This record gives sequence, structure tokens and C-alpha cells, in this order.
Amino acid sequence: MPDDTGLLDEIRAHVAGLPSYGYRRIWALLRRSREMVGAPCVDHKRVYRVMWEHQLLLRRPGVRRDKLRHDGRVAVDRSDTLGVRMASSSDVTMVNRCV
Repeated sequence: MPDDTGLLDEIRAHVAGLPSYGYRRIWALLRRSREMVGAPCVDHKRVYRVMWEHQLLLRRPGVRRDKLRHDGRVAVDRSDTLGVRMASSSDVTMVNRCV
């Protein structure tokens, strides 16, 4: 595993000035600034990993933390998405459709 302290310092400098930027924009800024200096380019996957390890990624809009599963995907409750409550047997009226 490479030493990411220098990269982390660069990322934190960009995130401090632009807190609403995600990893893709930060990666683009890093790429441009490194090209100007002549430093080697950084892979976007490495930028994502470093930002994820140090909790610098943006929160996804509209997703509550208690709805996220352990792998980061959204857990969906099917009864909530349908917008229909389940009827109990006492609520159901039998209708004869035969005429």
C-alpha cells in the first residue's frame, strides 16, 4: 500500500476551500495542479479510496444514514415504496363480481 500522506494533504487543501466538491472534482483539480508542476498523475480510484478512508466524501442527498446497509447501498422497505398499507382480513369486504 503506497504512502498517501502527501496526497491526503493535497486533498484536504482542496476540500477545505471547496467543501461541496466530490471526489471526481477533487481528482480533476489534483490532476490539473499536478500537470502544471510536472508531478505524476493520480488515479481517480486512489483519490476515492483516500477520501473514503478519511471520511472526506460527500453524503448522498436524500439518503438517511439509518436507511443505508453495511455495503453502502440503500435498504428499501417495499411497504413504504408502494404507499399502500397492508389490509388485514377484517378490513377486506368480499365483493361478488359475477353478474
